[in-house]
Amino acid sequence: MSSVSPIRPGVYYDDTREPVQGVIKELESLLEMARSGEMVSFVTAYRFRDDTTAYTWGGSLGRDVVGALEVAKADIVAQLLADK
Repeated sequence: MSSVSPIRPGVYYDDTREPVQGVIKELESLLEMARSGEMVSFVTAYRFRDDTTAYTWGGSLGRDVVGALEVAKADIVAQLLADK
């Protein structure tokens, strides 16, 4: 399941479509864990070049995943505040 919603409508990015190496590296690492059977579920949020966002999940989700999301949310908010 996924959902897409605009964050800042009307904000556009340079459309050079250059891959973001950090994103590729992290996704490849996750795929490796999934292919090996180590990872049994996932939840992810992502942002597109046009500033829309989406989320998706797969596998067997439990309360532990919700807890991990809350920790991730707190870490992200702290980083955003530190960047101001």
